[in-house]
Amino acid sequence: MKKIFFAVSFLFGFFVFSKDVFAEDFKDGNYLKGRVEKVNSEEISLKVKMLEGDLKNKEIDIFQGYGFSTSDEISKYYKKGDLVLVGKSESPDGSFYYVGDFYRLDALWGILIVFALIAIIVGGRHGVGALVGLSLSFFLLMQIFLPSIENKKDPIFFAIIISLIILTANFYLTSGINKKTNIAILSSFIGLFVTILISIFFIDFAKLSGQGSEEDIIIVSLGLEFLNFKSLLVASFLIGVVGVIDDVIISQISTIFELKKMNPKVSFSHLFLSGMNVGKDHAGSMINTLVMAYTSTSIPLLIILRNQPMFNQNFLYGINSEIIFTEVSRIIVESIGVLLILPISTLLATLFVLKEKEN
Repeated sequence: MKKIFFAVSFLFGFFVFSKDVFAEDFKDGNYLKGRVEKVNSEEISLKVKMLEGDLKNKEIDIFQGYGFSTSDEISKYYKKGDLVLVGKSESPDGSFYYVGDFYRLDALWGILIVFALIAIIVGGRHGVGALVGLSLSFFLLMQIFLPSIENKKDPIFFAIIISLIILTANFYLTSGINKKTNIAILSSFIGLFVTILISIFFIDFAKLSGQGSEEDIIIVSLGLEFLNFKSLLVASFLIGVVGVIDDVIISQISTIFELKKMNPKVSFSHLFLSGMNVGKDHAGSMINTLVMAYTSTSIPLLIILRNQPMFNQNFLYGINSEIIFTEVSRIIVESIGVLLILPISTLLATLFVLKEKEN
C-alpha cells in the first residue's frame, strides 16, 4: 500500500507542483482560469467570473473578436458553466480581455486518476513501478532534457543520458533488480548506440534538415534558432525507441531463461534460434505499434498533403516532402532499432544462461 501511495503521489504531485502552474496575475502573458456566467449571443459577448489571481471572484466582460467572432460561433462553442483561460492584452486604446482556450486540466486529472487506478489494479506491483517510471521519465524530459538543449547543450548527448536513466529506472522499477534486468539494460545500451549511428547516417544521407514541421518554424520564431535541428531529430529518434523496447526486451530475455530451464542441456544454436522465433512475434507487434502510433498523430497532416498538387502528381513525390519523409524515416529508423535490440538481447541472454551453467 505504501508503494501505491508513493507512486500515485509522485505522479500527481509532479503535475500539481510544477512551476508556473498557478499564476497570480496577467503579467508575462499569463492566463487565468475563469467560469462563463453568461453567454450573450445578441451582443456577442461573454460574462466571465475569474476563479484565480488578483481578479478572483470578479466578473469581466469579453467582447466580439477576442475569442469568438459571430453570434453563431459564441452560441456554438460556449455555454454557462464552461471553464476558460482568460488572457489580458494591451493596445493603444487600452487593455482588453480575451478567451485563450477552454480550461481542460480537470479532465486531465480525471483521466490520470482512472489511468493510475487501472494500472495498479491490472498491473499490481509492475503497474506501480510503471507509474513511478512514467513520472520519472516525464520529469527528466521536461526538467532536464529540454532546459539543457535550450541552454545550447548537445541534444544527442543529453538524449543518451536521459534515455539510459529512463531505461535503467523503468527496468528496475517494473521488473526488479535481477539478472534479467541487468541483461536487458546492457542490451538496451548497445541497441541505443547502434540506433544513434543509424539515425545520424540516415539523416545526413537523406539530407533532412530537421526543420520539416510547423513546430520547427515556431521554435525559430521564439528566438531559439541556435538549436541544432538535426541533432534534435536524432534525439527524438532515440527517445522514441526508448518508449517501446522495455517490454519487448524483458519478454525476450524471460523466454530464453524459461527455455533453458525446460531443457538444461540445450545447445547454444538451438536456444538462440528458439528465442529468435519467439522474438519475431514481438518484433511484428512492436513495429505495427510504432507505425499505427505515428500514423494516428499524422492523420490531419496526411489529409492536407493528399490534397496538394505534388501528391496528386505522384504518390512518391508526396512522400518526398520533408515533413512526411521525416515521419516515415522516424518509423523506419525506430523499427530498425527495435529489430536490432531483439537479437542483441537474445544473444546476451543465451550467452549468460549457458555461461552460468558452466560456472
